[in-house]
Amino acid sequence: MLLNFKTSNNRSFNEELDFSMVAAHYEDQPDNIIPVPKYKINILKSSVIYGANASGKSNVLKAIADGAVFIRTSFREGSEAGKMPFRYNKHFKKNEKGVTFYQYGILIDDSHFEYYFSINSERIVEEKLLEYHTQKPITHFHRKYDTETGSYSWKKFSKFFLGEKESMKNIANLNHKALFLSICAEGKLPVAEKVITWFREKLVWVIDNNSPGSFNVNLTLDMIYENEEFRKNILKRLSNADFIIKELKLDLISKEGKGQKYNVNSYHSALDEEGKEYDAEFNFFTEESTGTRRLLAWLGIWSLALDKGWTILIDELGNSMHTLLSKHLVNEFSLGNKNQSQLIFTTHDTNLMTPQIFRRDQIWIVDKDRMGNSNLSSVSDFKVRKGHVIENSYLQGLYGGIPYIID
Repeated sequence: MLLNFKTSNNRSFNEELDFSMVAAHYEDQPDNIIPVPKYKINILKSSVIYGANASGKSNVLKAIADGAVFIRTSFREGSEAGKMPFRYNKHFKKNEKGVTFYQYGILIDDSHFEYYFSINSERIVEEKLLEYHTQKPITHFHRKYDTETGSYSWKKFSKFFLGEKESMKNIANLNHKALFLSICAEGKLPVAEKVITWFREKLVWVIDNNSPGSFNVNLTLDMIYENEEFRKNILKRLSNADFIIKELKLDLISKEGKGQKYNVNSYHSALDEEGKEYDAEFNFFTEESTGTRRLLAWLGIWSLALDKGWTILIDELGNSMHTLLSKHLVNEFSLGNKNQSQLIFTTHDTNLMTPQIFRRDQIWIVDKDRMGNSNLSSVSDFKVRKGHVIENSYLQGLYGGIPYIID
């Protein structure tokens, strides 16, 4: 699970962005948290991010994903190294020669890891991996680039990294754009493999720059085509959500690479000339509504996220869907979540800002200053009376994060 994420000098964020999934000490909505007795904390199952258009709310998710892509790909034998995610804040010229850092707090098998790396346009500047079992962490490794010597100084290694450290260090010293974590994972060091596997298999995102809030329906169609029980479950969920689709039939028409293409027909109840009921056929892609197609697309990845314990990031959840459908999807992470799955999403749907759905520490606001620099804050940072209508206060501008329109 994701515990927290920090970055700075990253896209629209000039100052430090500090996002946390660690729950505050509230007693409301106990279904929205996952207790972690070992560390005496609770972890949030979901969080929502609001903000005006172009405020930078999508950049919170993009920053988390940018760093994760680099962690996954910065060093893999036999493949091209990943590009360093140095996307400095362009509102200050000095940032071009500055440093961007990424810091992830994650919980893996009841162990708390903190992974940090910083970069500039040329190299990895600093990198460290800590593991907490008590208040004093184990430092698995820590390196920092020394501009005077033109090489890295290595401060400390845990016993888990001692055996192969020299050969791994040599690779890192020669390749200033490869993360030591990635190098060690390729070298099969168990702790490094454990951490990088979380980034590769547990952190998932749906961020479409061209069409925010959309998701390719092919994943769900593949699951329906290959699994009869899943098809029945999808039809039941569509019915429960008040959609009138009685049946879905898929015909495979082609395979292209890893993808498959289908003709998809949906069937609704209709009446013939004699008033008798029959199943009318509809072309799913051209005759069903955008909202219907979008919900079906979401249901596949939703099922996987809940089944596999993913932390999933979604930009603009709720586009073309009724508020009650969005509420239904969000509530599945609260009420149907048995595998420590997490949902983090952006939206403009303020109808979700209710204490029946979210605690105050689950609601985040991105505001921007006159230059376009973004700032992130939680509603829990503000003094809010119990029972206070958060949506009204937000729309009145008390938390920021709304557009200021000149008539």
